[in-house]
Amino acid sequence: MAKLRNSVEIEGSPVQIMRDEAVLWETSVTVAVAETTEAIKRDWRGQIRAAGLGNRLAGTVRSVVEPERAVSASASGLVYSLADDILAGHEDGSLIAAQDCVFLAIPMPAARQRLPSGGAPTPQEFAKARGIELRLVRTPNGLFLVGEGRLTKRKRAPGFARAKKKLRLKNGRFGSGAATIFLFQLVRQVQLPKRLNLRSSARVIAGRLDNQIVATYRRLE
Repeated sequence: MAKLRNSVEIEGSPVQIMRDEAVLWETSVTVAVAETTEAIKRDWRGQIRAAGLGNRLAGTVRSVVEPERAVSASASGLVYSLADDILAGHEDGSLIAAQDCVFLAIPMPAARQRLPSGGAPTPQEFAKARGIELRLVRTPNGLFLVGEGRLTKRKRAPGFARAKKKLRLKNGRFGSGAATIFLFQLVRQVQLPKRLNLRSSARVIAGRLDNQIVATYRRLE
């Protein structure tokens, strides 16, 4: 009866093979953690911009991965914000109250222009940019800051434009075509709407980490 014989040979040092495998695994974990961390940061920044909170606030979201210049099977990532209190307010719908008898200025539709930084303007910034003076008026609906000008047509909301000089009369008032426009409402406190969903989205993205590690390992093999 013929005998079947099989022989198996290992190319290279078994110790070196195990070392290479360990490095591959550590690299896979580190890369997957870095990609997951970056995905959470992009998601947070995207949510903030989509909520109309501006590029400046979105830019406060940062991330870090440890170790920074090495690979490790224990790699970890952290996503955080330099304005965590503000983000938490929009995440939870917090009640914001003015301090020291100062009012909060809420932009009306005509004043909801964006600054180059991406944030909403303060009354001082708006007045300076438009070259106008704001006046305080009291109505049955509360206190408002108003300005003399005209409304312009915009896709989402009316904009504000300074009245032309030729419309100004000798007595300092404006002529036909100009109006008193409500620009900011002054309130003692305001309930922020829930506009962000950062925590739950981070949990969803982080929940894919195991699959991401396996996919990265197969990609690097």
